[in-house]
Amino acid sequence: MKMLPVGMVKGLPAFALLSRYKGLSQPVLADSLEVIEQFYREKLQLLDVSLKNLNLLENSREIAFLCREVTRTKKALQDIFRKKKYRNT
Repeated sequence: MKMLPVGMVKGLPAFALLSRYKGLSQPVLADSLEVIEQFYREKLQLLDVSLKNLNLLENSREIAFLCREVTRTKKALQDIFRKKKYRNT
């Protein structure tokens, strides 16, 4: 039985499998909190749809990556909510 390197899945490098999610980790450049909030909400919806189409046995690396992105996005939304609350008081 031939062993694959740790970074390879099905003979492909792990980064090749995640290349279609490249734009997900890009920061948003906007001046209003409402625009940034809308961006992150749409990003969460996109991540949710992406996760629903994956199988744990075949796509564990992609699922782990998407879960980390969900965590980062939710943290960014929490920061936005704090800023909005601070700005309104």
